[in-house]
Amino acid sequence: MTTPYRIIAVILLVVAVSNLRAHKPISSKYTYGEDVYPIFLEHCGSCHSQNGVGPMSLLTYQDAYPWAQSIKEEIVNLSMPPWPAEQGFGAFKHRSSLTAHELNVLVDWSNGGTPEGAKLNNVEPDSTESTWTLGDPSLVLEIPEDFSMGPGTSEAIHYFVLNGVSQVERWVTAVDVRPGNASIVRSVHVYVDTTDQARRLDAAGEAPGFIMDELEPGFPIEQIISIWVAGQTTIQTDAGLAYYLPADSVLVARIHYKKTWLDEGLTVEDRTAVGIHFSEESDLTPIKSLAVGVSGATDATSGMFVNYDQMIEESIELLSLIPEIDSSPLFVQLEAILPTGEVTPIVRLAQPRPAWRTRHWLKEPMQLPAGTRLHVSAIYPATFAAENMSGLRFNMDVVPETQINLARNNYVLVPR
Repeated sequence: MTTPYRIIAVILLVVAVSNLRAHKPISSKYTYGEDVYPIFLEHCGSCHSQNGVGPMSLLTYQDAYPWAQSIKEEIVNLSMPPWPAEQGFGAFKHRSSLTAHELNVLVDWSNGGTPEGAKLNNVEPDSTESTWTLGDPSLVLEIPEDFSMGPGTSEAIHYFVLNGVSQVERWVTAVDVRPGNASIVRSVHVYVDTTDQARRLDAAGEAPGFIMDELEPGFPIEQIISIWVAGQTTIQTDAGLAYYLPADSVLVARIHYKKTWLDEGLTVEDRTAVGIHFSEESDLTPIKSLAVGVSGATDATSGMFVNYDQMIEESIELLSLIPEIDSSPLFVQLEAILPTGEVTPIVRLAQPRPAWRTRHWLKEPMQLPAGTRLHVSAIYPATFAAENMSGLRFNMDVVPETQINLARNNYVLVPR
């Protein structure tokens, strides 16, 4: 659809919705200005703003109210905001999903005529001015060239080698991201490659970056030092902890691009920058990456239900976890069963979506003694084949008690 026709379509949509709204009685006690806007600003505005990755802005009344019914459906179905971790089952540093009160406000406002209330002025932030959330980083690395998405491409995952990393070993405490085009950058993963294979893949093609089969990656993903997702704040490691960056290693950025309907049929470009925060200290404790897979399943897989246990034989301190769920379960839960039999909740995910993979930082580190069993349970919407269990796993950031190889217990825990 060409730009003039797209503009006409938007105008017709707004006019149609406005006509429907004119005949809908006002019954809600909640208004946009006093009740709804603060919720949108806190939970939605970082994506749903002008030039943001969301398909529409929610930070002005005129932009938000035509989408009221769609908003209600998304939040009731737990699709938005895209934070599937259930509140109260584990505690995390990131902001959580909507509270029951916030959900009630938005549903009541949507059903009750979407009253505007007090008019707000200058509530739309300038999303084109991107800043570093943790202040100026120690090192800024841009993708080498502008990346272009043509008119026929709606979504792409591309890998870029970030040149300019120091040739000496460093300690990374945080990684921030400044999208070159915030409307198409969904997420950025930053990996460490010590083999130089990513650089060879990058040099093999003429276009900037490279693509690869993620089930059989072309370079070993030894450490995921950052997962940045649009709308989330950047988290810095706790004092005394950091990711170890060996000398002469390279950082590789995996960028997930996706157009909104406003950019369909257009050519768009991006040149994202990654900001690395280094620590000047040298006696830090390295954060290790461990993958908890499904190869150690002990319970039966039957129909819609999946249950399995894995045991750790060495005490660890759990800092964060990355759910890597390739399919679409209705529910996934991870618990720690301590040697005493006490059950400690870690995370419960409602309808997690592979496209919104993120790192869940625990609010406080969790001590898991040797002999702890990690219990995973999941429910799927249809009969689930056992051979698909490889698509249900967690990557964990941990500090092992003795800083030695944790690949024990028949590879129940596998270093990444």
